[in-house]
Amino acid sequence: MAWYFRHDYSARNDRKITELEMEMGENIGYAMWFKMLEVMGEMGGSLSKDKLKVAAYSMRVPLDLLMQFIRICVRIELLDENGDEYVNPRFAEECARIKETSQKASNSAKIKWEKERMLKPKTKSINPMKRLPAQEIIECWNAHAKSLRCMKLTNAIEKAIVKLCKEYTLDEIQQSIENYHSVLNDPACFFSYKWNLGEFLSRQNGFPVFAGDRDEIIGKYRKSSKPKLPQKIKPSLPDPKPELHPDPLPAPILPSPSQSEIAKPKKTNKSDSDNKKLMADVNEIVEVWNNTAKICKCRKVTNEIIKATKKRLETYSLEEIKTIILNYQTILQDDNTYFTYAWNLYEFLTRAKSFEYFNDDITVLSAKYRKFDADDSDGQKDGDKWNWSFPQPKEWDSWSLDERKTYIKNNCIKETK
Repeated sequence: MAWYFRHDYSARNDRKITELEMEMGENIGYAMWFKMLEVMGEMGGSLSKDKLKVAAYSMRVPLDLLMQFIRICVRIELLDENGDEYVNPRFAEECARIKETSQKASNSAKIKWEKERMLKPKTKSINPMKRLPAQEIIECWNAHAKSLRCMKLTNAIEKAIVKLCKEYTLDEIQQSIENYHSVLNDPACFFSYKWNLGEFLSRQNGFPVFAGDRDEIIGKYRKSSKPKLPQKIKPSLPDPKPELHPDPLPAPILPSPSQSEIAKPKKTNKSDSDNKKLMADVNEIVEVWNNTAKICKCRKVTNEIIKATKKRLETYSLEEIKTIILNYQTILQDDNTYFTYAWNLYEFLTRAKSFEYFNDDITVLSAKYRKFDADDSDGQKDGDKWNWSFPQPKEWDSWSLDERKTYIKNNCIKETK
């Protein structure tokens, strides 16, 4: 145990320490004295004569130097020679005080621990039959599993076992595991979902689905084979000798089919076709956005983008939305316009007036968002170098953003002198 003794802060000015340094040399006597006190403390408070070699090794000094140092300490009364050991009376009292304090602390701790042990309620012994059968369940799983074996009992698996043991017995859990692997490994069954033990125990369509009779579970997942149609009976050849009937037989009157027997035309599922069309429109809008945008490209089609597109398609057509996107990207990337708000696709589709801002002819939008210098007068603005009344070609809607910008630069700028 680590312990310490009191050290006087004025020890360097003590008369005996000063005399010791005069004999041994400056700082050498002081250092050797307190080193020797540390060794004496480790040996119980005194320095035995038969352990001087050990003390010299611990202090990292030669044995003859240590013997010379001890003789000087005895002469100036820093040490007392007491039979077969050397003792400093004050240091011996300090060691005895430390031992007494340590013993009192140890006794107090033992009394406290004993009181706590007496006051602590006795825990009931755990019945081994009532322990959670986690290990048995893991062994049952690994015995039937061809892959995804359980190598470790995790907290998730333990919690799932605790929950299932409140409603099912161990035999029922093991039977469900056997049913699952029997269905999974049977090529005649169509079930092919592979789960690990934790997923099987915690999934709603895992353990509860396979709990029950084995034959019934396997029959439920067995691939159904198409029944053979009965062979058609060939009509017999008519008798060459016609039968003579005095009167023709009346035609049989067939009962009229009931309303339920009339075959109704099958209704096509419109929701599937609507969803396919919606996703096709979304993908086309995303493609137009990514082909024209330099920043804020759409990396993933999220549910929010699909919902926003569906809402916009209620008001605008697909071609109108594509044209509005092209107008927005044209204005945003034009250095001669002051519009600099770079939105991503979701923000552009959901902002209140984003479509209203750019649902116009590109020439009108370019004039609307064109930069003007602060000192331009109205006359200068009217007589600037831009000609915004250029005719829009028929191929405008099919052009890319770069083709539009090139056309605007070539046709909208008046020739300057």
